[in-house]
Amino acid sequence: MAIPDLPMEDDLWGRILRDYYGGGDDPVALRRDDGYEDHIPGFPATYFLDPPDDEQALLADVGHRVLDIGCGPGRHSLWLQAQGHEVVSLDSSPGAMQLARERGCREVVCQDAREVDLPPQSIDAVIF
Repeated sequence: MAIPDLPMEDDLWGRILRDYYGGGDDPVALRRDDGYEDHIPGFPATYFLDPPDDEQALLADVGHRVLDIGCGPGRHSLWLQAQGHEVVSLDSSPGAMQLARERGCREVVCQDAREVDLPPQSIDAVIF
């Protein structure tokens, strides 16, 4: 599936990930409409690291063909691929999907997870 070409201002998540991956170090604040604001240490660096050991242990037995919903830059998808799994990496952010593909995710789908239509029994596990 082709990755939609959205203006960067319409894909904030993709812009944050691509900026960080390109060497950007601007701080990122998460701010909600109700005024709540949070600065998360290590954000978004953790999205580019291998999953921690406890997550790797959970992922080890997920089955051969995996759907990674909300994959972002492909952290879990890439780790699973390295373990020999077939992975469909899905995210609604075109920028994140471009980055996931650049980083080596093989099967990338830019789509809202609510619109996924897969043949029955084509996926062994879904991670989110």
